[in-house]
Amino acid sequence: MSPVRPGEQEPNRQRRVVNAGADQVGCVPRKFGFVRVDPLVGSSTWEFARLLSSSGCVPPRRRGFVHRVAVRVRVSFLDARWNAAVIRERPAPARSGVSIPARECRSSPMSFRRRTARDRARRELGQNFLINPSTTRRLSRALEPSAHPVVELGAGRGALTRELVRLGRPVIAVELDPRWAEHLTAEFPQVRTHRGDMRAFRFPARPHAVIGNLPFGITTTMTRRLLATPHWTEAVLLVQLDVARKRSRGGSQLNAQWAPWFDFRLLGEVPAHHFRPVPACDGGIVHITRRRLLPVERRSDYQSFVEAVYQARGRSLAQRVRNVTGRRVHDVPPLPRDVTPQGWAHLYRQVRSS
Repeated sequence: MSPVRPGEQEPNRQRRVVNAGADQVGCVPRKFGFVRVDPLVGSSTWEFARLLSSSGCVPPRRRGFVHRVAVRVRVSFLDARWNAAVIRERPAPARSGVSIPARECRSSPMSFRRRTARDRARRELGQNFLINPSTTRRLSRALEPSAHPVVELGAGRGALTRELVRLGRPVIAVELDPRWAEHLTAEFPQVRTHRGDMRAFRFPARPHAVIGNLPFGITTTMTRRLLATPHWTEAVLLVQLDVARKRSRGGSQLNAQWAPWFDFRLLGEVPAHHFRPVPACDGGIVHITRRRLLPVERRSDYQSFVEAVYQARGRSLAQRVRNVTGRRVHDVPPLPRDVTPQGWAHLYRQVRSS
């Protein structure tokens, strides 16, 4: 159905008004509060929708407005015609649904601006800032007490950086965005801020801890690079919840390839509304520590063996191992996903023994 042009009557549809009073004032939920919209009769609803979109409020939808930040709320207006709107930020309404008395509040500098190339690049990487203080405290307290430095990946606005500074440990903050890097330098002069991509960051050549809210778009890439990096003693990472569960549960090829040297534990979940912008999925906190079930010198050969077993043909693990190595093995689980880290180390020693 084509949109209604200015001056044309919109088809009669009964739609629900959210937080509307007798004067037909709608309150559209926003990232920084609620936006009050005062209609003036004389034009079509579609023109009003375009006006809202150009002001940066909500994305236009033919059947209403869907708020993608806090909650999915469909806001529609009754059979009114619009020729203009006065848009100003307002505090959130009371729980009863009745708008609170008018009170102007200062708008955030990022409230109504259009998306820039910087915003698009941030969304492509899947970077979402933490805004919940309890979550940042959970992350910082997950680190074991130590005097070693802490490397924070993707420091962003510095919500987690502030908690790390309170630990009294040296902090190295890595941030790609130049504006946020300058903000971190000014806000935390005691923190060593590194401006650059975390995927190319050179980790210290001494014992240290790693912590960070990883951009969801590069979680796997950054995790693989971190596991191949020496010297760090522990890592606390905030990633997608499904990824966190897979890493802590085991069973995947990536887990099996790194299981003899690293232990993955799921510490908890982080709701999506603790981030801004709100991601499409919840987050999970993963704690990674080192262990040594096999010599590090055998890592390359061991990982090649695990990859070959996962990709080999065979109904059972024993058949796959026989097809790969030509050796018979006994008392092994039915499938590769059922093997424990200790079981993989034992199986590798068994097939590589002369």
